[in-house]
Amino acid sequence: MTFTYVVTNRWLAFRLDLGIVVLSIAASISCIILKGDVDSELLSFSLQIITDFAIYFSISVRCMTEMQNYMTSAQAIHKYT
Repeated sequence: MTFTYVVTNRWLAFRLDLGIVVLSIAASISCIILKGDVDSELLSFSLQIITDFAIYFSISVRCMTEMQNYMTSAQAIHKYT
């Protein structure tokens, strides 16, 4: 892996994690606001889903960008041979 690839991957990971943190904070605040109106099981389930979404979203975007990088490399090899 090249330095540029690593730096770009780190930048993307930071941006994705920042977006997920904002989404998690918004979900947590809405859970606090809705504490008396909605069942506590449903609120804890929604926080668990947000946590799972954060993990799987980050992994899937990283895998997608890595696959796209490999496909671009394969296309360049095919084009120049």
